[in-house]
Amino acid sequence: MNLIILIVDDDSNFRNLVKDFLSPDSYTILEATNGIEALQILEEQKIDLLISDMYMPEMDGIELSKKIKENYPQLKTIGTTAGDKYEASMVKDVSKSFFSSFLSKPFSQVDLLTEIKKLLSDK
Repeated sequence: MNLIILIVDDDSNFRNLVKDFLSPDSYTILEATNGIEALQILEEQKIDLLISDMYMPEMDGIELSKKIKENYPQLKTIGTTAGDKYEASMVKDVSKSFFSSFLSKPFSQVDLLTEIKKLLSDK
């Protein structure tokens, strides 16, 4: 089964890095640059997992995750953010109520794949 992952981040370098991390595992990767684009994709396509940055223009990751919980409650999500360790730990605490999981940037390929496999273990 080819699982579909949507990467939502305004940083194209980050999206490309995540795609590179995931390419050996044969996931289908879709991309969006903000929450509005992500919601448009979700309306048209079944997604198995969404990876979203917290801070983006137009619609940030928190607002996106609220809409996902309302409209796609079964969708697993991973929140990400860059920043210093204090900010990242504070955001991680807040994000627990919004995302299925959370990773602080930069994270390793192993960390990302571990979280994905954990969240998608029932697929």
